[in-house]
Amino acid sequence: MTGEQDTLLRELWAQVRALRAEVSDLRVEISEMEATVADLVDGKDEPDRIQLPWPVSLLLLPAALTLALIRQVDELARALTTECDPARRELPETVRKTP
Repeated sequence: MTGEQDTLLRELWAQVRALRAEVSDLRVEISEMEATVADLVDGKDEPDRIQLPWPVSLLLLPAALTLALIRQVDELARALTTECDPARRELPETVRKTP
């Protein structure tokens, strides 16, 4: 193999590697688009769902997490009040043992 052929072969391999990298990036973009389309289709089934503008919509996830935590605390508080003896005003034995 001559020096010119060797150089040409190296250039071709560099182009092949670059194209493979582009294909990999395109696959990632396609999968992200598929996920977005799936999310849009899921949202289409809920016609009464409120669509908020972009900056406000960023608050939906933190608000949902906060609401979930509040519900958990509420459930825990209700469970504790039903298990406690109102006359003695003590926590049940199982709760006292927990650190």
